[in-house]
Amino acid sequence: MRLTGRGRAAIGAVLVIGLIAVTVYVNLPRSSGNVAQLGDRNRFAKGACMVYDPASASNSTPTVFVDAGHGGLDHGTSGQTSNATPIAEKDAALATVLRLKDLLLRAGDRVVLSRSRDSSVARLSPSEITGTTYTLAGDHHDIRARVNCANQSRADLLISVHFNAFTDSSVGGTATYFDPDRPFASANERLARLVQNGLLKGWKSAGLTIPDRGVTADTGGSGAALSAEASAYGHLYLLGPRRRGFNDAPSRMPGVLTEPLFLTDPPEADLAASARGQSIIARALAGAAERWLAKRERNS
Repeated sequence: MRLTGRGRAAIGAVLVIGLIAVTVYVNLPRSSGNVAQLGDRNRFAKGACMVYDPASASNSTPTVFVDAGHGGLDHGTSGQTSNATPIAEKDAALATVLRLKDLLLRAGDRVVLSRSRDSSVARLSPSEITGTTYTLAGDHHDIRARVNCANQSRADLLISVHFNAFTDSSVGGTATYFDPDRPFASANERLARLVQNGLLKGWKSAGLTIPDRGVTADTGGSGAALSAEASAYGHLYLLGPRRRGFNDAPSRMPGVLTEPLFLTDPPEADLAASARGQSIIARALAGAAERWLAKRERNS
């Protein structure tokens, strides 16, 4: 769900999070290469801000930053599959991102993951945790760490994977967000359209009917802002422009945040929890990234 706060349900959908039953990630054939944590280990949690180099990496190898929304104590939104099995956004996002990482590596890209396990991205202090969740400061710190990792990686593009929710379980669909108020706004929108179209084609090719919720500017104001300051910012933190004292060092590369499915719609939750659904999403996102990079190279 969108990073306008803790990423709770679009209109405050509240479901009990029990044992999570997202399909266990199955390893895909991997490209050999180097894996390392990027930046200061004292700033990032273990397994966060990880860089994966393909076997053929060189100075000209493109870099794709991929963010799995939420993680650790931040479950994101939640829902249930058709057989009433609970599913958390953080788990579905991570399982999908790990598949996407392998596809991008096989295509010859360098990949940087905001998180590679069920954890926060920032190394949070005890004062930034309250009970079973993060404080306002901890939540802001964790989102800012994702931006810091993306910028340190000098990525060519950014893709953040989330899942949506709504109070009406019949509502579903695929949506992709971009920021229109950056110097590279046109590149943001082009990437968003590649991602959205790729996902819709992926669903159609698999014989699935998932509603098209469109490509949308991140200024629409949906989602639950965690604070008045976040609400006043009016953008997704990961994609948005500089705002002194709140987002002093914004992301420097074209990027999108996509919500391929609604976890509160049981048939869509089934897809989000399944190897089939995760693979369709990962292939669509990898294809969009490759098309975006190929056009950039032709224009350079």
